[in-house]
Amino acid sequence: MPTAAVSSALSRQFLLDAWAELVAIGPSGRDKPVQAAAAATVLKVDPELEKRRMAFEERKWADEMKIKTEKLQLESVYDCKQKLQKAQQR
Repeated sequence: MPTAAVSSALSRQFLLDAWAELVAIGPSGRDKPVQAAAAATVLKVDPELEKRRMAFEERKWADEMKIKTEKLQLESVYDCKQKLQKAQQR
């Protein structure tokens, strides 16, 4: 095949477009069209379930913050007692 025929058939834009399509499809979907791959990734979310999940996460976060606050308070009291004992020993 002559060089001119190869360069016109495999222009830079053609090669870039082909590469972009392969990247979008991914290595396992070379035979699948781009639209089918995009349609397969659509997730359906139940709004009520999502609300319940968020409420659970908020309660979980609040409980964790309460535990951390109590832990810091106990550590602070313990440190104060340690300092007081050291001062009394002097």
